[in-house]
Amino acid sequence: MSGLKSSGTQNPRPSRKADACAVIACYADDAGGLARFTREALAADKLSLTAEALDLFVSRLPEERGVARQEIARLSLFLGPGAGRVAAPADLADFLGVEPRASLAAASRRYAERRRPPNAIMLVSS
Repeated sequence: MSGLKSSGTQNPRPSRKADACAVIACYADDAGGLARFTREALAADKLSLTAEALDLFVSRLPEERGVARQEIARLSLFLGPGAGRVAAPADLADFLGVEPRASLAAASRRYAERRRPPNAIMLVSS
């Protein structure tokens, strides 16, 4: 990285001073992080999932964090906030109608393809 020196730690330090600088760490969510996030959000509504139900739910969450947050809120409404309920995989059967690894971008592309007239040309960038 240009302008950064390693100080023997994981976080490099700047080699020169700047008047203004910002560093924003961005990390992809892993299954463990999503499971923890789901447990905490549901616990706030006095809800929880069995280990099997949590694994099933997390495996089907979309990749986008904002959409995943919406799915967790939707699950909370489905189960009944404040119900003190512990849901099993069978309890999620009617809720899990989305495809695994769904993506907002993929859904948008599919929607655009359905709305395209039959003789239209679609430009795709790689």
